[in-house]
Amino acid sequence: MSFCPSCEAEYVEDTIECPDCNVELVESLHIKEEEDEFDWVPLRGVPGKVYAEMVTEILDKEEIPNYIKSDPLSTAYLTAGASTISGNSVIYVPEKNKDKAEEILFQILDHI
Repeated sequence: MSFCPSCEAEYVEDTIECPDCNVELVESLHIKEEEDEFDWVPLRGVPGKVYAEMVTEILDKEEIPNYIKSDPLSTAYLTAGASTISGNSVIYVPEKNKDKAEEILFQILDHI
């Protein structure tokens, strides 16, 4: 198999150039090394998993690693409301990204 070093698409052996990127294909891709360990820190609580998912969508677009930890109330009964009735969710990010993530969180939820 051949791979495009730009878009990382996979092609059959006979293909020489990526038709989308117009670059020569390579036999293998170099795997990007990612940090294995982060010092995860919590952001302020978010009222409900729906809001937390809105924030994490933006964090993903900004390439800030993250995960959500919801309270037992919202996970036990598979509820995902946006109100405080469904409980709080906490978003965790690497400590090095906390300031930027807090800014994003504030921009999205400052009216709540």
